[in-house]
Amino acid sequence: MKKSLLLLIPALMLFSCKKREETIRWNIDVIAPAVNGELSIYDILPDSVLTSDMDSSVSMSLGLNLFRLNLDSLVAIPDTSLLDTFALPFPFPVAVAPGQVFINQPEDNTINIGSAELIYVEIKSGTINYQLKSTIQGKIIYEYQIPVAIDANGNSFSQLVYVAAAEPGMTASTSGSFDLSGYSINLSGSSENSFNIIQTNVNIKVDPTNATDVSASNQDTVYIRNELSNIKIDYAKGYFGNQSYTIGPERASLTAFNNLISGNLNIDQIDVDLELVNGIGADASIAFNSFTASNNNSEIALNHSIIGNNININRANEIGPTIYPYYYTNVLNNSNSNIDLMLELLPDSIGYALSLELNPLGNVSAHNDFISSDAPMELNMDIQLPLSIIANNLTLADTLNIDISDTTGLHSAMLNINLENGFPLEAQIDLILLDQNNMVVSHVLSPTLVPSAAVDGNGVVSANSSSTHQLTLNQKDFNTLIQNKKIVLKIIFNTPISANHIDIYDYYKLKFNVVANFEHGVVIE
Repeated sequence: MKKSLLLLIPALMLFSCKKREETIRWNIDVIAPAVNGELSIYDILPDSVLTSDMDSSVSMSLGLNLFRLNLDSLVAIPDTSLLDTFALPFPFPVAVAPGQVFINQPEDNTINIGSAELIYVEIKSGTINYQLKSTIQGKIIYEYQIPVAIDANGNSFSQLVYVAAAEPGMTASTSGSFDLSGYSINLSGSSENSFNIIQTNVNIKVDPTNATDVSASNQDTVYIRNELSNIKIDYAKGYFGNQSYTIGPERASLTAFNNLISGNLNIDQIDVDLELVNGIGADASIAFNSFTASNNNSEIALNHSIIGNNININRANEIGPTIYPYYYTNVLNNSNSNIDLMLELLPDSIGYALSLELNPLGNVSAHNDFISSDAPMELNMDIQLPLSIIANNLTLADTLNIDISDTTGLHSAMLNINLENGFPLEAQIDLILLDQNNMVVSHVLSPTLVPSAAVDGNGVVSANSSSTHQLTLNQKDFNTLIQNKKIVLKIIFNTPISANHIDIYDYYKLKFNVVANFEHGVVIE
């Protein structure tokens, strides 16, 4: 037997020197960790809308501003031109001494502010743009006064502009602007019982620095153009008129449920305050024409007595410098409306359409309506709900980066997903393969459910569940993974059939660990 073996060795060596007709492949399994992490309720809903109670149970609190009626929407001073051309009242040339005033012109200038009748405004910003032209052959000083415009120091508005002497037969000109920011202006006119009127005064005199008298006659003219420009009001008082507004249909974006890509919730208790805050010193009547919640192509309309009925809104009060808004609140809950169905849709927007009438009874305040930029009229939606839920295919997706540094020789993979579930919810695992453009290529669905955590008699988790899920990637899916190095881990939550509403606590977590089992081919030519 030993002899036969010795004879066989040279034969094997001889055979090994021959050229192979076929490639020899050895397949070696390579196990490598890929990614791990955990999910809590703060990964499902934004931190900003969640609060933890003393017992660690989680509630959702969300404030949403639906619309705001600002000062600029109600009253505004448009750009207004104030033109004056002065023909001098001298039938023949007269000598005007240096420093002598030869034009003094007080005026009441009416501003077109639509249906509003303003008696007082405080200017946030804006300018008076001026342009002056003179044929007088001497230097003159133009003084523009608004005696009813007072700054923060109690000084009335007064500005000087110097105009050069005109050459014979020519016109001298200059232009610029005055800043009105911070001035308060009485608009009741010289009679003090009118509205929308700015009192101005123009003085023109010969510059005291002129060496000689200046000759002026009715053949000379002084052209003045002043324009109120880009006036922004901080505060206004008067009568804002009987105005009607149609607001919407509009949509307010709701991002709280963005991480939940599908499914719905059954929420045990919801309280939503629809709060209209009137910071305007004017009565109003408002009607909700529509109120909806939308998610993709699904929409649910609010069923509540507030829809289609007029609501009278009282005016705000003003005591000294302080404004006290009027608050109207209507509470929507499970028992008086279908607000629960609207929010269980996991909406991405809230739609609304309103009709608003200002001063429905007319000028009952005797021109004492007021509005401040700090106190608009606005509609807010305040959502309060404890997270006591029944989940129905509630789906969360998380993108995982699979870092495979060396893919040489790899041609298949099995992903082992180890899960420790601390939620009292069952789950299903779906892996989504993405291409380089992050488009879905395929799904690899786990055939087994993730069991829910065990709960005690109070429905609180007493023990986490553990499970392992093996997902095999075919050649196409594996190549996709190699190229893009990312997968989407989609988790679909459902409440166990036997369970009622369950409370969610801030310490509940779903921990995961993904281990890749690669098949590595060693090729011998």
